[in-house]
Amino acid sequence: MTKKIVPAPPPLTEEDLQRLREEPWTDEEYHELIKLFQIFPPRIKKTSFEINEGEVVGDRWDAIVYQHNTPPPTEEEKAEYEAREEEKVKWQHRVKRKVGLEHEDVPEVFPHQKRNRSKEQVWDLIDEGVFYNLLKEEAVELTEQQKLEMRTDVLFKRCSPLKAKLLSQEERRLNSLDDPALLYGEIEPNEFAKVLQRIQHIYGHMHPGKGIARGKFYDIGSGSGKACLVAAMLHPFELCCGIETLTELCTLAEGLQARHDKRIASGKPPIGYNGDETADRKKQVIRFACTDALEDNSWSEATMTFCHSTAFSEGMMLAFAETTELMEIGSVVITCTKPLPTTKSRWLTLLHDRLEVAWGTVKVWAYEKLTTEVGAGVLFEMALADAAVREARRRADMADAAGLGAADAGLGAAEEGPTILNAGQNMLLSPPRPSRKPSVTVEQALGLASPLSFSPPPDVGLVTTPLEDIPISPAFMPQLPKGLQNLPEAAKRRLLQRMVKEQMEFQERAKIAAAMGQEDLAGDDWG
Repeated sequence: MTKKIVPAPPPLTEEDLQRLREEPWTDEEYHELIKLFQIFPPRIKKTSFEINEGEVVGDRWDAIVYQHNTPPPTEEEKAEYEAREEEKVKWQHRVKRKVGLEHEDVPEVFPHQKRNRSKEQVWDLIDEGVFYNLLKEEAVELTEQQKLEMRTDVLFKRCSPLKAKLLSQEERRLNSLDDPALLYGEIEPNEFAKVLQRIQHIYGHMHPGKGIARGKFYDIGSGSGKACLVAAMLHPFELCCGIETLTELCTLAEGLQARHDKRIASGKPPIGYNGDETADRKKQVIRFACTDALEDNSWSEATMTFCHSTAFSEGMMLAFAETTELMEIGSVVITCTKPLPTTKSRWLTLLHDRLEVAWGTVKVWAYEKLTTEVGAGVLFEMALADAAVREARRRADMADAAGLGAADAGLGAAEEGPTILNAGQNMLLSPPRPSRKPSVTVEQALGLASPLSFSPPPDVGLVTTPLEDIPISPAFMPQLPKGLQNLPEAAKRRLLQRMVKEQMEFQERAKIAAAMGQEDLAGDDWG
């Protein structure tokens, strides 16, 4: 019996696509999309995804939308697909034997697109809180939450919010610190855990899948360290780091960390970790740093940053936002009371809710980074400014050791120059400068003795290549000049990539100009 060949559906017309685009969203679509957030989680160290028949898509949101618009075929569709594939092979053989059949239509094989949603439409739904409100309650796993509550009861039993507040007040009084930003406020650990669980289960962040980067969690203004330790207990981040200005609070947090290592990490379930959890956390690092996070941008390596910004001034929020510009695409930023200021990079609002804290409730926002728009010039100028400041301070230290004054040491006004963040203040928020012809090569600008290495060699396509896909040889990373050594590895790589791309764009434009006989197009005012 001959198997019946089911004809392939006709290709979609423009009218069909427009109709699909304008159709109302259904509950089924919502739930399918939420599943896709888990299938294609943000992968900080991997930017490509395989979908359906092995097609590779470079961006998480492209993969989600592509899969949503063309879901995997059903069993019936697979049977039809195989039948059409056989028919296509027969058709090709007939064409080889008889030239007169070339005019026949090639049988359609792959199922046609079933929807026509765009990334922007999905982002709009997220911004409107559709998915978050749909699964807000379901996203909190009761078992995990109950286990966490038992752990926090044991871990924080002797560390009340009042105790931390009194320590903060005493240190500020003894050191005459009257900065309002140092006022102590504490999150409610179990409620903060629910926020993290929702970000994980609704949007696919902190995904436990094999081969996915575990990420780094930073708490800006960590206080007694409770948010940092809650994150460590919920997810096996490779690093959980709290940054706090006050020494007494850092000491308190380190005491809680020691208690965590003794009672939780090495304890028995349900208070302690089970076998799988223990294996996941063997390489986890928890630490606390006593420094000013707004003067140290090392936390830009974070894949998730929490900032309890209730007491932050507008200027402090801008400084915080500047460092978030250096974070990787797919990273998450959580703020309290005050939203993240507008930056050149694009952020997607994952949630806008209320969070219980020690003194009441505050607003809380969570954002996912979609694009990185920090110009190479900004990073380079910030690095140069930082290098100049460090050199001035080194000379000042030498002068102090020798008993010389600033004038004798050859120091001017730069002695008390800005830090790397202050040097770049408002640069990230100012209009971009017009592109100009590079006065030196990339190698010269970065102080490299030999040319940059590309694999494969760059070609004209590099000009339109996404920044993160420009290959830079790791061998050249350590050869960067001193002024760039203090930037995070990811920021240094992006700086190299941006400068290389700027030069390649200029060279390509110069070629076009030369071909057109218009050398002025390659002059200083192009762009």
